[in-house]
Parts: sequence; C-alpha cells; structure tokens
Amino acid sequence: MEFENNLGGESQRLWRAAELAGIGFRSIDFETGQYLACDAHYAAMIGETVESMVQMNVVYNVILGRMHRDDRDSAFGVRERFMQGENADGTFRVSYADGSYKVTRLKRRCTGTALGLMISAL
Repeated sequence: MEFENNLGGESQRLWRAAELAGIGFRSIDFETGQYLACDAHYAAMIGETVESMVQMNVVYNVILGRMHRDDRDSAFGVRERFMQGENADGTFRVSYADGSYKVTRLKRRCTGTALGLMISAL
C-alpha cells in the first residue's frame, strides 16, 4: 500500500487499472532473491500477506518452497533470462497451505529495476 500511496496522478490511475485487471506487482533484488516490495494482490496470489512477502526469498521460499516441482526448471529459466536483461514470461503452479495449487502467469519486463507483474490465471 505504501508503494501505491507514493504514486502521482497518471501513475495512480494506471495502478488502479492494473489492480482492477487482477495484476499484482512485486519488486525483487535479483542478486539476493529478496522481495523488496509487492502489493496485496501479488501477495494473495502466492497465498501470503505483503508483510510476509518482504521477508521472503524468491528462490528458497517460492521457486523451491511453493512452486510445483515440474515448473521449477522453467521458473529458473525465466529468472535467468530476466537477470540477463531479457523480458520473460511463464506459467507456474504455486502451492497453498491446504495443499492445492493455483496457476499463475508471470510477466517480467526489464525496466532497469527488478520489476515484475503477476497475472492470476486461475
């Protein structure tokens, strides 16, 4: 929420449109794998809260910890392409505490920062 509150006019409208479209935002330090920020929609797609997400590491807590075993190699490939400055997309199954999986579509766009969007595909 802090991220959203710091946006100006046009950016605020774009952010609201993304929120209505079911798109979640997150920012990651790809050197360490640490989540830097995310919105509540992104956190919910992982089955977490914003507060818990910023304590997590994308490699250990999400790719290895929550992603379906058959999707991990693809996730690491997407991560590698993004770290090389390329745009990358992927569709992955993420596990929840009850043992169920939710399918999510990830679109990573290189912007000079570690910016990524996740679109729930249920």
